[in-house]
Amino acid sequence: MLRVVTYFGGVILGIFFIFFGLNGFFNFAPSEHFTGCALQVVDILKSTHYFFHLLNGMEVIAGLTILLNKYKRLGLVILAPILINIILFHLFLMPLVTSIIPACLFILWVIQVFEEKRFFTLLFKSY
Repeated sequence: MLRVVTYFGGVILGIFFIFFGLNGFFNFAPSEHFTGCALQVVDILKSTHYFFHLLNGMEVIAGLTILLNKYKRLGLVILAPILINIILFHLFLMPLVTSIIPACLFILWVIQVFEEKRFFTLLFKSY
């Protein structure tokens, strides 16, 4: 049962980040309109002219590694700071209702990390 949940969780996580990463490049799905502080943050990041290209590229790469189950651990490491940023952005700058999807993505990410637990414990081992 846990293997099925882990497998489909990885598929959902990979497809989600591939879809929204590609959407950042090709803009084929409508994006939400930001207001207030969220709009200011997005405008400042857009003014750098590189940030969203880098972010979307990393989302596509991480999503592909998880979906194809090739270098999956690297994809999970890449997604960690991206997910934290998404969660904090939605928690502090957006209405609370919009935090449901990032929370679900974080749960799917934790399930994937838990499956690879023995490899991630090596990151915190001192030599």
